[in-house]
Amino acid sequence: MAVMNVNPTRMELTNLKRKLSTARRGHKLLKDKRDELMKQFLDTVREVRALRQEVEEELMTVHGAFTVASALMSSQALEQALLSFSGDTEESHGRVIILITDGEPEILTAPAI
Repeated sequence: MAVMNVNPTRMELTNLKRKLSTARRGHKLLKDKRDELMKQFLDTVREVRALRQEVEEELMTVHGAFTVASALMSSQALEQALLSFSGDTEESHGRVIILITDGEPEILTAPAI
Protein backbone atom coordinates (compact mmCIF):
# COMPACT_ATOMS: atom_id res chain seq x y z
CA MET A 1 0.00 0.00 0.00
CA ALA A 2 1.23 3.47 -0.83
CA VAL A 3 2.40 5.77 1.93
CA MET A 4 0.63 9.14 1.99
CA ASN A 5 1.52 12.34 3.74
CA VAL A 6 -1.69 13.27 5.50
CA ASN A 7 -2.52 16.14 7.80
CA PRO A 8 -3.60 14.67 11.16
CA THR A 9 -6.98 16.42 11.33
CA ARG A 10 -10.53 15.14 11.76
CA MET A 11 -11.54 16.59 8.42
CA GLU A 12 -8.77 14.66 6.64
CA LEU A 13 -9.79 11.48 8.52
CA THR A 14 -13.41 11.93 7.35
CA ASN A 15 -12.30 12.46 3.75
CA LEU A 16 -10.08 9.38 3.82
CA LYS A 17 -12.87 7.25 5.30
CA ARG A 18 -15.22 8.42 2.55
CA LYS A 19 -12.63 7.60 -0.13
CA LEU A 20 -12.04 4.16 1.42
CA SER A 21 -15.77 3.46 1.50
CA THR A 22 -16.11 4.47 -2.15
CA ALA A 23 -13.12 2.34 -3.14
CA ARG A 24 -14.54 -0.72 -1.34
CA ARG A 25 -17.94 -0.26 -2.99
CA GLY A 26 -16.30 0.10 -6.40
CA HIS A 27 -14.20 -3.00 -5.79
CA LYS A 28 -17.31 -5.00 -4.85
CA LEU A 29 -19.12 -3.80 -7.98
CA LEU A 30 -16.17 -4.83 -10.15
CA LYS A 31 -16.09 -8.28 -8.52
CA ASP A 32 -19.82 -8.70 -9.12
CA LYS A 33 -19.39 -7.63 -12.73
CA ARG A 34 -16.52 -10.11 -13.19
CA ASP A 35 -18.64 -12.92 -11.73
CA GLU A 36 -21.57 -12.13 -14.04
CA LEU A 37 -19.28 -11.95 -17.09
CA MET A 38 -17.81 -15.34 -16.16
CA LYS A 39 -21.33 -16.81 -15.90
CA GLN A 40 -22.24 -15.43 -19.32
CA PHE A 41 -18.98 -16.71 -20.79
CA LEU A 42 -19.49 -20.21 -19.39
CA ASP A 43 -23.08 -20.25 -20.67
CA THR A 44 -21.79 -19.30 -24.11
CA VAL A 45 -19.16 -22.04 -23.94
CA ARG A 46 -21.83 -24.62 -23.06
CA GLU A 47 -24.00 -23.42 -25.94
CA VAL A 48 -21.10 -23.56 -28.38
CA ARG A 49 -20.20 -27.09 -27.25
CA ALA A 50 -23.79 -28.25 -27.79
CA LEU A 51 -23.94 -26.65 -31.23
CA ARG A 52 -20.57 -28.10 -32.16
CA GLN A 53 -21.72 -31.58 -31.12
CA GLU A 54 -24.86 -31.15 -33.22
CA VAL A 55 -22.85 -30.00 -36.24
CA GLU A 56 -20.37 -32.87 -35.87
CA GLU A 57 -23.21 -35.42 -35.74
CA GLU A 58 -24.81 -33.89 -38.83
CA LEU A 59 -21.46 -33.90 -40.64
CA MET A 60 -20.99 -37.58 -39.83
CA THR A 61 -24.44 -38.31 -41.25
CA VAL A 62 -23.75 -36.29 -44.39
CA HIS A 63 -20.35 -37.90 -44.82
CA GLY A 64 -21.92 -41.35 -44.60
CA ALA A 65 -24.57 -40.41 -47.18
CA PHE A 66 -21.92 -38.93 -49.44
CA THR A 67 -19.81 -42.07 -49.17
CA VAL A 68 -22.79 -44.23 -50.15
CA ALA A 69 -23.70 -41.88 -53.00
CA SER A 70 -20.14 -41.76 -54.31
CA ALA A 71 -19.99 -45.55 -54.25
CA LEU A 72 -23.27 -45.96 -56.15
CA MET A 73 -23.16 -43.01 -58.56
CA SER A 74 -20.69 -42.10 -61.24
CA SER A 75 -18.43 -39.20 -60.45
CA GLN A 76 -20.08 -37.03 -63.14
CA ALA A 77 -23.60 -37.67 -61.83
CA LEU A 78 -22.48 -37.01 -58.27
CA GLU A 79 -20.75 -33.77 -59.25
CA GLN A 80 -23.83 -32.61 -61.17
CA ALA A 81 -26.07 -33.44 -58.20
CA LEU A 82 -23.82 -31.49 -55.86
CA LEU A 83 -23.63 -28.50 -58.20
CA SER A 84 -27.40 -28.39 -58.64
CA PHE A 85 -27.83 -27.71 -54.91
CA SER A 86 -24.84 -25.43 -54.32
CA GLY A 87 -26.79 -22.19 -55.00
CA ASP A 88 -29.57 -23.00 -52.54
CA THR A 89 -27.44 -23.68 -49.48
CA GLU A 90 -27.79 -20.28 -47.81
CA GLU A 91 -31.57 -20.02 -48.00
CA SER A 92 -32.82 -23.58 -47.75
CA HIS A 93 -31.95 -25.68 -44.80
CA GLY A 94 -33.61 -28.82 -46.13
CA ARG A 95 -32.20 -32.26 -46.65
CA VAL A 96 -30.99 -33.84 -49.86
CA ILE A 97 -32.25 -37.38 -50.30
CA ILE A 98 -30.80 -39.73 -52.88
CA LEU A 99 -33.18 -42.58 -53.77
CA ILE A 100 -31.77 -45.51 -55.65
CA THR A 101 -34.37 -47.63 -57.40
CA ASP A 102 -33.44 -50.20 -60.03
CA GLY A 103 -29.86 -48.95 -59.99
CA GLU A 104 -30.87 -45.40 -61.04
CA PRO A 105 -30.22 -42.66 -58.45
CA GLU A 106 -32.89 -40.01 -58.02
CA ILE A 107 -32.15 -36.80 -56.09
CA LEU A 108 -34.93 -35.28 -53.98
CA THR A 109 -35.05 -32.43 -51.50
CA ALA A 110 -37.00 -32.49 -48.28
CA PRO A 111 -37.76 -29.54 -46.02
CA ALA A 112 -36.00 -29.33 -42.70
CA ILE A 113 -37.84 -30.78 -39.76
